[in-house]
Amino acid sequence: MSTAWDTMSQALADARETNKAVETYAYSMGGLLVDKLRYCSPVHLAALKKELKDFNIQTGKWSKK
Repeated sequence: MSTAWDTMSQALADARETNKAVETYAYSMGGLLVDKLRYCSPVHLAALKKELKDFNIQTGKWSKK
């Protein structure tokens, strides 16, 4: 019989696995996204712009938050 703890533990394990997959494929997805930015919602574009403020294009590094 599955307890609430077992269910929560499995959900967290699944979330970690999904997050690893997203990180693994983010590099490839970035290339696909560049050509399609004009089709993204303004909400998503604003979030991307906000996140990119921490990226230094000259050094190719992210600033620490």
